[in-house]
Amino acid sequence: MHSVALLVLLAVLPSLCLADLSTAPITTDWIPKVSRKMVKFAESQTGALQMVKAYDEKLNFTEIQIDGETQLHLLTQAAGDRLKMCRDILHRNKAEIEASHAQGPTGGAPASDCCDNLGQLEYDPRFLQQIVNDSCATFTAGNGENTIQPPVYDTMKSNIHDMSGVTWQYYGAKQGEYHQFPKNDRSCEGNDHRFRNWYVSAASPKKKNVVIVMDVSGSMEEPLGAPEEQNRLNLAKQAALTVLDTLTPRDWGGVVSFSARAEAPVGCLGDSLGEANPTNIGIMRDFIKQRVPETITVYAEGFRKAFDMFHEAKNKKPEQFEDSYNILIFLTDGQPTDTYFSLDDITKGQDLMERSVHIFTYGLGANLQYASSGWANDPNNPWVRLPALDFLATIADQNNQQIPGAVEWTNRYCTQGNFGSCFSANRDPQGVGPVGRTEYIDDSEGDKLKTIMGSYYDFFPFSSDPEPTFSVPTNDEHLGLVINAALPTIDTSDTFFGVTAVDISMDVVFHEIANFNIGKYSYAFLVDREDGRVLIHRNLPKPTEWRSEPTFLGLEAMEGALRSREVTKILNGDTGDYYTMVKVPIAHGNAQFDGPVTIEKAATFYYKPIPDTKYSVVLCLFEDDETITIPTPMKHQNDMDNLYHRLDLLYMNNATGDTEFCSLYGEYATPDESTIKFPPEAFADPINYLNTLETFADVVDIELFINDFAGFVANPGLLDYVQTDVVLSAEIERYWRENGQESVWRYFGTENGVFRIFPGVITDKRYNPTRQTWYARALSRPEDYTFSRPVPSPFGGGNMVTISRVISHTKTEEVLGVIAADITETYYYSMLYTEIPECLSDQYDCFLLDDSGYFIESLDNTTIYYLSTFNNNTRNMEHDHLAHRFPWLAKYLTVRGEYLRSEWCNNYATQNAQLFYDTSGFTGLEVTTGPPCYQFALYPINATNTFILTLQNRQTYHCDDRPITVGGNQNCSCNDICQTCSTDDLQVCQCPCICDWNYESCTNEILRLLSDIPCPTPQNDMDIKGEGPPYSPGPEMQGCEERCSAKSDNITCEALSHCDWCEDSDFPACRETCLKTTLAPVPAKTTTSKATAGVNTPHPLIPESETAPTCTNEYMELALPDDRLTHVVTSGLHWDPDPSCKATFNGTHYILRTGLYQCGTKARTLIHIVTFDTKYVIFYNSVNLLFTHDGVITRDPDVVIHSICKYERDEVVLSEFLPIPGGLEFVDEGFGQLSIRLDLFHTQSYLAPYTTPDYPVHYHLRDRMYLQLQVQGHARQLSVIALHCESTSGRNTSLQYPLIQDGCPSDNTLQLYTTHDPATQRFSLEAFRFVQEVTTIHIRCEVEVCLASDTGSRCAQGCKTSRHHKRSLEDQGDMKSRYVISRGPIILDVDFQPDGTAKRTALLIGGSVVVITLAAVLLAIKVRRSKRVHPGYQQLINLDVE
Repeated sequence: MHSVALLVLLAVLPSLCLADLSTAPITTDWIPKVSRKMVKFAESQTGALQMVKAYDEKLNFTEIQIDGETQLHLLTQAAGDRLKMCRDILHRNKAEIEASHAQGPTGGAPASDCCDNLGQLEYDPRFLQQIVNDSCATFTAGNGENTIQPPVYDTMKSNIHDMSGVTWQYYGAKQGEYHQFPKNDRSCEGNDHRFRNWYVSAASPKKKNVVIVMDVSGSMEEPLGAPEEQNRLNLAKQAALTVLDTLTPRDWGGVVSFSARAEAPVGCLGDSLGEANPTNIGIMRDFIKQRVPETITVYAEGFRKAFDMFHEAKNKKPEQFEDSYNILIFLTDGQPTDTYFSLDDITKGQDLMERSVHIFTYGLGANLQYASSGWANDPNNPWVRLPALDFLATIADQNNQQIPGAVEWTNRYCTQGNFGSCFSANRDPQGVGPVGRTEYIDDSEGDKLKTIMGSYYDFFPFSSDPEPTFSVPTNDEHLGLVINAALPTIDTSDTFFGVTAVDISMDVVFHEIANFNIGKYSYAFLVDREDGRVLIHRNLPKPTEWRSEPTFLGLEAMEGALRSREVTKILNGDTGDYYTMVKVPIAHGNAQFDGPVTIEKAATFYYKPIPDTKYSVVLCLFEDDETITIPTPMKHQNDMDNLYHRLDLLYMNNATGDTEFCSLYGEYATPDESTIKFPPEAFADPINYLNTLETFADVVDIELFINDFAGFVANPGLLDYVQTDVVLSAEIERYWRENGQESVWRYFGTENGVFRIFPGVITDKRYNPTRQTWYARALSRPEDYTFSRPVPSPFGGGNMVTISRVISHTKTEEVLGVIAADITETYYYSMLYTEIPECLSDQYDCFLLDDSGYFIESLDNTTIYYLSTFNNNTRNMEHDHLAHRFPWLAKYLTVRGEYLRSEWCNNYATQNAQLFYDTSGFTGLEVTTGPPCYQFALYPINATNTFILTLQNRQTYHCDDRPITVGGNQNCSCNDICQTCSTDDLQVCQCPCICDWNYESCTNEILRLLSDIPCPTPQNDMDIKGEGPPYSPGPEMQGCEERCSAKSDNITCEALSHCDWCEDSDFPACRETCLKTTLAPVPAKTTTSKATAGVNTPHPLIPESETAPTCTNEYMELALPDDRLTHVVTSGLHWDPDPSCKATFNGTHYILRTGLYQCGTKARTLIHIVTFDTKYVIFYNSVNLLFTHDGVITRDPDVVIHSICKYERDEVVLSEFLPIPGGLEFVDEGFGQLSIRLDLFHTQSYLAPYTTPDYPVHYHLRDRMYLQLQVQGHARQLSVIALHCESTSGRNTSLQYPLIQDGCPSDNTLQLYTTHDPATQRFSLEAFRFVQEVTTIHIRCEVEVCLASDTGSRCAQGCKTSRHHKRSLEDQGDMKSRYVISRGPIILDVDFQPDGTAKRTALLIGGSVVVITLAAVLLAIKVRRSKRVHPGYQQLINLDVE
C-alpha cells in the first residue's frame, strides 16, 4: 500500500531527474556508527558522566512539604509591602511639592537643566543606564516659573535609598514646568509632559472614549506658500497624534477622516472604537499619517461615522461606557457643504448614545473667519446664514446655551422640510447632548493647535481628594516593564496645578511572583483586577525580557484551565482555590521556531488580593511539586579553589594570585580555570544585589565563603544551596582541564541558576542559565545529548554548535542541571566526516537535521551548492528547514504523517499562533526505489536529538529541488506568515511560520485559537554582559592563547603559531597537528570483543582495537581496515564456516556482518557457538585471514580473528516516563544490547498494541488490561519471564501493591496466558486504584532473559512459590540484578466521576466508576549498581519505539 501511495505522489510531481532507475539503493547500515561517534564525542567534551558520578556519590536530599496558601501569603505580602512603600513615596513627594508651591516662585531654577551640560554620567545598576545623581528641570512652555524648593530634591534623593523599586521620580506643572530625579536626557525628546498619558490619567483619572474626526478636504493643503509641515493637514495630524498620546490602555479611541466621504482604519477600528493599547494606537497613528487632501467638506459624513463607531463600541463592551467620558473631537478648516444635515446626524447619534457624548470643535485657518455655515438658524430670515465659527460653537454647545456664539437649536426651527427634523415631536428640545468646547486657531498660530487640542482633558473637573493612579505597565528600554504611579498636586484653594509621578520597576516590586521557582512546574502570576489583565505570567516574557510595548490579555484568555466562576471570583478580589488539570509547555529549544513539548499535570490554583491595591496574585501549585527534595548543604571539600566571575575587580586589585589572566574575545578570562556566577535569585536579597554595584570587598567575601571548608566564614547573603552547587560543580573542572580540548567553551548550569564556565569569563549580572535555549533544549530530551543549530555564541568565538545534556541524580531522579560544550561549526563537521566515508563519496549527499526539522549541516562537500538556494548565498540556521531546502520530501513526509507532524502553539506575547513540527516517535523511513532524485533514507541518530538524511547525489543526477508551483500555490510554503492557518488539513506543507489569531483587537479579546497549547516564552539569550560594570580589559592585557579548534578558516588558523590548517583532511579544520584521516570506525562503546591470532597473540598487522566488532540486537559486524590487509588475500573473505557470508568492501574497510543466528549458527562447532553462562548471552564467530607468501616457507602465521559479542542476561534498571510508547533498550559498557518491550493491547486476542496516536487510553475500574512482555529479535532463541511485578503510585514508591511474585500471580484478578513464543509472556488484570492516592499509577516488572532451549532455566520454571516475603524492588541490593520495566503512568481522571464534578481528593466507594488513562512510556535507563567504568549510570543508546 505504501508503494502505491509513493507512486501516486511521484506521478503528480514533475520529474526531478532523468537518471537511470537502476541506481544502487541507498544503504543505511553505517548509521549506528554516527550515533556512537556523536555520543562518544559529546561525552568527551562535556564530561556528563563525571558530573552524574559526583552527584550520585556525594549528594543527599531532604524532603520538604510545600503549602500553597503559605506560599501565596508570602507572595502577596512581599508585593504588598513594596507597593505600600511606593505609595508612601508618592504621597511624600506630593506633600513636599505642594508645600514648595505654596511659597511661590523661587526666582530661579536651582536644579540644572535636564538637556544641557549633563555633567559626568555614571552607570547606576538601579536604572541600568548612565545617570547623574542629581535633579534637573526643564520649562517646556517657556513661560513657567520655577516653584520647586531644594527640600523637594532632597526628598527625591532619599526616596531612592528607601525603596529600590522606585526608579524615576518627576513632577510636571500645568504651566509647563518639569522636574526630574535623577538627571539624564530622557525627557529631552521634545514631547510636552502635559500630553503624556501619565500626566493626563492623574489630571483626569476617569476612563475616556475618544473619537478624533479630522477634515481632509482640499483646503487643508493651505495656506498656500507655507512650508509643507506648516500646512493645515500636517498641523492637524500632529494635533491628532498628540491626542492619541494622552490615552492609556484603559481608554478607548477611534479616528475618522472626512471629506466627501468618511474613512476609518481597516479592521475593527473601521467600525468601532478600540482599546488604546499599543497595537491599536499604532494602527491609528499610521492611519493619521497616511491622510492626504481630498475634495469637499461634508460635516455629516464625519459625524455619522463617529457616532456609528461609538454605538458599535458600546454594543461590544457596554461596561467600557459606564462611568466614563465620551468625547468627539472635531477638527475642520472650512464651511460645511452639507449645512444642516450634520445637526440631524448628531441628534440621531446622541439618541443611540443616550446623550452622553461631549463634542469639542476646533476651527483651523483664516477661511473660517469669513465662511458661512450655510444654515439659516432663523426661519423668519431664511437668507441669513449662520457664520461657520458660530455653527461650530452651536455644535459643541448641543443646545445647552452655555457657549458664546451658539444659537438656540429647537424643533421650532426644524419643522420645515427644507431644514430637516432635528428632534422627534415628543422630545425635550433642550440638551441634545452634554456641553462641549469650541476653539479657533488662526493660520498664524497653527503651531499651537496640538497644545490646544491635546488639552481637551482639562475641560473635566478633577478630584479634590484623589487616589494614586497605577498605569498599565509600559516597557522601558532599560528597566523593562514599569508601572507609573501618579497623583495630582493641588494648592490651598483646591486648584489643580500639576502631577507628581514615579516609575515602579515590576521586576523589583513583583520579583517573587515573576521568578517563582519552587518545584518543577509551579508558577505564579499577577492580575490587574481593574480591567482583568494578566501582567505577569509563565506564558509571558519576564518583566525585564520584553522586546516591545506589551498588550496584556484578560485572565480568561491567559488561563484556559480556570473556569468562569473562578475568573469572576479572582476579579472580584476574593480569596480561594481551585483544583484542575493544567498543560505545561516545556521549550523544545528556540521558542520562536521549535515549539514546546507539552504535558498535562494536576494542579491547584490559589488566589488572593494584595491588600489595599487593585492587584491579585494567583499561585498554580502542581501536585508533583507539593513535596520537593532539596540537597543537604555541603562545604568545600576538594583542593581546587572556586573563582568568582568578577575577574575585572580581582585584576584591578592585584588579587590574581597564581591564576593566569588574559583577554579573550575582548573580555577578561582565565584560560586554565573556570569561573562561577550566581543569578539574582541565589541571593537572600536579590533586589539589593541587582541595585548595587559589586565591590572588590564583595568578591572577597563571596570567594572566602564558597571556598570555606571549616565552616567559619560568614555567609555574604547567599542562599544555602549555593555552596552545595559550587562544591559539586567543581568536580567537573579537573575533567575539563584534561579532556575535550576541542571545545571552545564548556559550562554547567544548575536548576538553582548557579553557572560555571570554562575558560573562566565574566557574565552579566542577570544571567541565569535556566533561561537559556541550550538549557531548555536539554530539558526537552533529558535522556539524550542535544545538538544545537550553529548560532553565534554569546561568549564569543563566532558560530558554535552547542552540545548539552541533563544531569540527574540517579537515585532520586531529580534534575540537577544541564552541562554543555560549544564547538565551532567547522570542527563539528570535521569530527563527523572521519566516521562517515559513505557521505564523502560521489554517490550520496548526507545531511544532519534536528528534531524540529531544521538542518544542522550537510555532511558532505555540498554546502556551497546549497547556498545558491538562499538569498545572497547566506543562510540563517534558524530558518534552514527541510520544507525550504527539499520541499518535495517535506511534502511526502507531511502527507504520510511521518517525521513532520504539524502542531500549533499560542504566543501570548506576540499574540499569534506558531506552527512547529513534532518529530517524537519517528523511528525512520526510507524509499530506495523509483527515480534516484526521489530516493531517500531518514533515520534518527540514537541518544541524540538529531536525524540523518541520505539522498542520491543531487548534482550527479541533476536534481531540481526547488518548490513546485501548481495553481499559484507552492507544494511547500516558506514565508514568515503561514499560507494555511488551519488545523483541519494536517497534510499542508509549510515551513514553521506564524498566523494571526482570530482576535478582536478593539476589545482585546481572542475569538478562536488554533490550539490550547501555550508557546514557551522566548529564552533570555543575553550577551555575556550588559551595559556598565564589569568593564572590558585595557590594551595592556595580554591576549589568551586561543584553541586551534576555535578557528574556522586557514587565515585565522595559521595566524596562531601553534596551529596548522589541515587542508588534506576530508573536511579541512584547524588543529595543533595534522594527522592523516583514518576512516576506520571507532570501536563501539557498547561492545566488548576479543580478536586473537593463533594462540591468542595479536598479529602485528591487525591491532586488537581495530577488530572490535559492533554488537547490536540483530547482528554482529566486523570492520577490517584495507590499509592493514596489504598482504592478506582479500578475495573471498568470509565468516567461517559459511563461505556464502562474504565481506563487502566500502572503499576503506572490509565489512563482515552476520545475524546472531546466521552464518553457521546451527553448526555447534568450536569456532561458532551460542552459549549462556550465569551472567551473559555470548555469541562467537570467526574469520580466517590468509596471507600472501613470496617463498616456499614463512614464519608468520595466518590469522584467525575470533569475534565475540556478550549480552548481559539481567540488570536492575529504573525508568523515566514520557508519553510515548516504547520498549526497554539495555546497553552496557563493553556489551551489546537486548530489546525488551512491555506493551498494552486492545483485547485478549493480542492482535495489535496501542500506538502513539491512541494515547491516552481510558479504562473504567474493573476493565481488564492486557499486557505483553517480549524480548525482540533472536528468532525465538531466547525466553523471558516476569519474576516480580508491582504497582506504585507515581514516584511515591512507598505505596506499593504486588501483582506477581516469583513468577506467580499475587493479585486475584491477574491471569497468565500460555503462548507458543518463548520470547513472549502475556498477562491481564482488572483496572484498579489506590485508596490513599488516585493521581497516578505505575506498573513495574522485574524480568529475566533465558536461553529458550534451557529447560532448567528460571524462565522455564515459571511460577515458583516461596515462603519468603517478597522484598520491594527498591530494596534488593543483594539480589542478582534484573531488568525492571515500567508501564505508566496510569492516570485517574476525576473528570469521569459519575456526578460530573472534579474533586481535589477523589473519595470513591464500591460501584463508583472512574477512568484511568494509561500513558505509554519512552523508557530511559539509569543503572543502579556500579559499572566497571562509570558507576551508577548507564547511557541509553537505542530506542525501539513504534
